Amino acid sequence: MRRTLFVGHNLQALNDAIEYFLQIRPMDINRFYKIWRTIEPEMNEDISESCQCNSNVAKSKLTAEIPQGSLFAGYTLAQKLIQFGMDPQEMKATRRRHYYQLFVILYYKHEGYSREETAKKVIEWAMNERQCGRSNSTEQEIISDVQSDVKGIYDNNKHFPAMICDEVRVSQLDIAYVRTIKDETTRKIVWCIIILGRMFNNQGQFFFAIRQIGAITGCKKSTVHARVKELMKNGQLMLMQRGSYYKQQASSYYMRVLEEWRPDATLPSGATTFQGVFEDTYALVNTEEKPL
Repeated sequence: MRRTLFVGHNLQALNDAIEYFLQIRPMDINRFYKIWRTIEPEMNEDISESCQCNSNVAKSKLTAEIPQGSLFAGYTLAQKLIQFGMDPQEMKATRRRHYYQLFVILYYKHEGYSREETAKKVIEWAMNERQCGRSNSTEQEIISDVQSDVKGIYDNNKHFPAMICDEVRVSQLDIAYVRTIKDETTRKIVWCIIILGRMFNNQGQFFFAIRQIGAITGCKKSTVHARVKELMKNGQLMLMQRGSYYKQQASSYYMRVLEEWRPDATLPSGATTFQGVFEDTYALVNTEEKPL
């Protein structure tokens, strides 16, 4: 049986390995700081380059996947910030961490997070920006700043600013299909999924969360989940990648009709929230039997 061989710093075998380990003592704090000051600049440079590289690659991917004319610039920007961080090329003297932080807070508020949950999520995001070298704020400044902004937004019930377009492009076949669904709840949920898909799909693939659909349509989470499972069972919807609530990741789905049925109808909407857009367009689809 081969025995483990312990060696010292000179890579020579130790005569008494047990005694060697018993003599190990914690490093003197001054010596630790001396070593750290030597390697810190190089470590920070490596971290910054790594974060910058990942951010640029992800930013390019996101730009390709977001369709032109997306309904909410603020909401889309917040998603990009959360997933990929701030883009140093877009940062200005007046648009740094504090400016972009407001969009992140509004995103979590829009998604239904409590102020405590939002503060925790945004602090984590801001700390990561600091680690990647995109923010010069201290940890205490970040915590104080985030808590102050969260309080202001929640106390004054702030929302994302106005939309950047006033219409949604869909297919006449989308409308005809939804009108064939007899169950009112199913009809609402399917239309909500189609609207989100039409606004944000890339080659038929897009993201949404069960609770997001529930919040927009006013349906229970269990009800939405059951209807989505039925759509998947019938082959109308395909789960591409399961998301995670704790990682703030929505699930990715593929809807074949988004590719096969080309948009040929325009539905107007004056709303500034997803729920408002859904209600405006659903009212048109649900009441008018003639082509739009």
